Amino acid sequence: MKLPLSWLHQWIEVSASPEQIAEVLTTRGFYVEGIEHHGLRYPGLVVARVLEAEKHPNADKLKLCKVDAGGDTPLRIVCGAPNVTAGMTVVLATLGTTMPNGLEIKRAKIRGEESEGMLCSSRELLLSDEHAGILDLDQFFAGTTLRVGEPLDAYMPEPYAVLEVEVPFNRPDGMGVIGLAREVKAALGGEWTAWARERLTATPAAAQAGGTFPLTIADTSECTSFLAQVVDGVRVQASPTWLVRRLEAMGQRSINNIVDLTNLVLYEFGQPMHAYDLAKLAGPALGVRRANAGEKITTLDGKGRELTPEVLLITDANKGVGIGGVMGGLDSEVTESTTTLLLECAWFKPQRVRRAAKVVGLATEASKRYERGVDPLVGQAAAQRFLSLLLELCPNAKLGASAYQHTPPEAMALSLRPSRCERLIGLPFTSTRCAELLRALEFMVTDGDTLAVRVPSWRLDVTLEDDLVEEVARSNGYDRIPEARMETRGSFAERTPRERVVRRARESMLAQGFDEAWSGSLVGTNEALAVAPLLGDEPALVRLANPMSSESEVLRPNLVCGLLRAAAHNLKNGAPGVRLFEVGAGFLARGEKLPEERLMLAAVIAGPRWRHTHDAAPSGPAGAYDPRAAADFFDAKGVLEAWLSEMRVDSTEWRAYSGVGWKSGASAEVAVAGSRIAWAGTLGQSLLRAWDIGVPVHLIVVLLEPLSQGVSATPRAKVPGRFPPVRRDLAFFIPRSVTHSQVEQALVGAAGGTLSAWELFDVYEGPGTPEGMKSLAFALQFQHAERTLTEAEVSESQARMVAAVEQGCDGSLRGN
Repeated sequence: MKLPLSWLHQWIEVSASPEQIAEVLTTRGFYVEGIEHHGLRYPGLVVARVLEAEKHPNADKLKLCKVDAGGDTPLRIVCGAPNVTAGMTVVLATLGTTMPNGLEIKRAKIRGEESEGMLCSSRELLLSDEHAGILDLDQFFAGTTLRVGEPLDAYMPEPYAVLEVEVPFNRPDGMGVIGLAREVKAALGGEWTAWARERLTATPAAAQAGGTFPLTIADTSECTSFLAQVVDGVRVQASPTWLVRRLEAMGQRSINNIVDLTNLVLYEFGQPMHAYDLAKLAGPALGVRRANAGEKITTLDGKGRELTPEVLLITDANKGVGIGGVMGGLDSEVTESTTTLLLECAWFKPQRVRRAAKVVGLATEASKRYERGVDPLVGQAAAQRFLSLLLELCPNAKLGASAYQHTPPEAMALSLRPSRCERLIGLPFTSTRCAELLRALEFMVTDGDTLAVRVPSWRLDVTLEDDLVEEVARSNGYDRIPEARMETRGSFAERTPRERVVRRARESMLAQGFDEAWSGSLVGTNEALAVAPLLGDEPALVRLANPMSSESEVLRPNLVCGLLRAAAHNLKNGAPGVRLFEVGAGFLARGEKLPEERLMLAAVIAGPRWRHTHDAAPSGPAGAYDPRAAADFFDAKGVLEAWLSEMRVDSTEWRAYSGVGWKSGASAEVAVAGSRIAWAGTLGQSLLRAWDIGVPVHLIVVLLEPLSQGVSATPRAKVPGRFPPVRRDLAFFIPRSVTHSQVEQALVGAAGGTLSAWELFDVYEGPGTPEGMKSLAFALQFQHAERTLTEAEVSESQARMVAAVEQGCDGSLRGN
């Protein structure tokens, strides 16, 4: 929202610099992003008239001019502009003047002729880039009587500053100059001007005009106020200069006097309104109803819109003529041929306008205000402001028939205890001080130990006592709230199992070199449908009733959407590799009132492998990544195994998994006690293409709720054995259909209690391997807790393990 200070001073009497006004707005919650300065002062520049413009005797492209600048004698000026002629009214920079571009005007001789000043172009005045000729003031100030010798500043508009204000969503009153003026007035102790007080209480003079016409509102809860006024004898034309400049200061281009006046009132009062060409309506007769499914209308931007019952439709006697709170229809547009218009000034329910704007895919200055909440009582004053200005611009216009329906809202009545302010703010407050601060914001306050407060109609955000406390704190100054040390009084909270699991999960992933990502819970439907099947879930999505956009219309079923979006962004911006994880909730609709919320961890790996200390020396500069090898499924599996070990998850069972979205043969699931808790693998290309990712991405997903049920607050520790371990390596030829997990179970089951550690360290299927077989090599460690193992005991355990693999897995010991 732009706030021109020249406009602000029209409404309130305050004496402060632009910087001071920006500071008080910012400290009161309306952050000022910047200050723009418009217009200049021109000291030393005067209005002059060219008396003669003769050819310079010593230069073909110069002219020697006699110029009347209001003095006793004409001045001699050498000028090179081709358009300078006798009789022109021009801008003269007198001797000693410093131009806006920094040029100082001095007496000079040009080709032997003395010049006593300079005639100025638009460019030299910083009015435009035009510099081909001298500025002709008779054209620039058309219709204005110019007096020779008068300062140029007497005809130029006053310079002004414009504040760029960020209005919080819960403060729709700040979407108009009046709302921001009210904040500045309260902060700086100003007053409304007499001109402003007259316009804030004005109502349309409809009683002076005769007649009414039908106005039908189907649901008064969605349109509590509707004012319609006919104006005859209007003339649609270009707006006057003052109106054009005022709208340009707001960043709004001028269209015509009618549309410009509706925009002026929009920016002043925050009240949208719309003007229809009455000759193009079937009436006068207006109505407000829900649109029928499939009903169509062409809006002012020339686009056809198909409507749904979510949309409020403004109608004449036969058809729809506008989308309530969003945009009018093209068929009833005001044009240069319009002579009779119908003004609409209404209040629409914010939720209904928000849904309508989404349905038609249209956001306008009007919808932005209606969606937040327009003051339900400002309509009449805003309409009168429009009509009074219109009658000034069109002196022959007259008010015609009108229609008005209004259901006044019930005023919000609250109580405020000064003790509540003191408790929440941390400062002592008397009831007198609280009442003073609230009255400055135009709340109606009845004194007492407990204040009775009536909330003004434009403060739709104030509904609780604590909202009043916030107003007191804001007005008193957040910077005055003292710092206080937090006291625990000897009471310490213990983390819940869920909190301990989340903390440990994060720390473990960070320890493995991953970066934590934070993504939003809202995603698009197509994204959600793409990733939901990864964990075997049905696409039972949780949809928002009123989403803001198509990219945030459902709750994420898992964390994969956000991680893939972050991975794609990093890869496109030149990141050599991606190691990201996130801890959060996924949501699924299960037919209950509330969706199922699943706490999970997800991580993605893309790009080169991490460089390891046992890697061969790199040929190029050393770094975190090894460019010679890309990460693969086993990297993801290793990360998950290390993470599960750090999380103290025992007795895991790895199983092949072939869900939708995974690469075939490169994914697995992890089960504990028969229930799967994690997945790891490589994502399929069809899924990656949806995020425009061109490199393999490996994914890990873990459900954290099952882990939190068995987690212990006390870390478990195991004292290492005092007796030396015995290490053996065993390699087997195993049928390719037999998994590593089956072989591992056979080895561990037959080893007995002395097998303390085991690891698969080699898989081989090259030359020398029997047909249909593969080679698996295991590193084994045997250790007894109370004594040193003998060679015979180790050999006996080893023999049982070999026999178990041969009998249970159809394997054979290599070398036999």
